[in-house]
Amino acid sequence: MIIPVNEQNIMDAANIHSISWKESHRHFCTPEFIEMHSPERQREYIRDKMHEGTKFFMLVDEVPAAVVSVTDSLIEDLYVLPEKQNLGYGTKLLQFALDQCSDTPSLWILENNT
Repeated sequence: MIIPVNEQNIMDAANIHSISWKESHRHFCTPEFIEMHSPERQREYIRDKMHEGTKFFMLVDEVPAAVVSVTDSLIEDLYVLPEKQNLGYGTKLLQFALDQCSDTPSLWILENNT
């Protein structure tokens, strides 16, 4: 099930964001920079973006597994927990995000993020 992120579940979304961000960025960021991205910091990142109008969504399948954000037609912050990858969750969440877009969608990713 895909649900909106709100104040009641923002910490679950922040944990996914933190764990997945660290894993996906560890090959090109310094260890010190990686460790700065704690769940608490990511909670504030998500909260700030939500206050600016970005919508965050979380995929939950027994447990929270993935997050994505949509601002108008810009899709960002697509993160799936490492142990939940290759199970179709990212595809399902991306399709959901596409359906939330108000115009031609764009997906933002880092050039060197494999």
